[in-house]
Amino acid sequence: MTRFFSFDPGRWTWLPELGEPAHPFGPALAEARGLVFAGKTANELDFRGLRIDGYQPPCR
Repeated sequence: MTRFFSFDPGRWTWLPELGEPAHPFGPALAEARGLVFAGKTANELDFRGLRIDGYQPPCR
């Protein structure tokens, strides 16, 4: 199965259980060095590949 996770700020939200982030979405995205998938229930994710449109790793 292929899933697409949009980085459009209008498509993201926060969970009341975790509290509203103190850091604005735009700067957080620009400074991000990893992804954390959070939900209200336990999840099991198995990534076999991860492509991010337009991203070139600095180690290339």
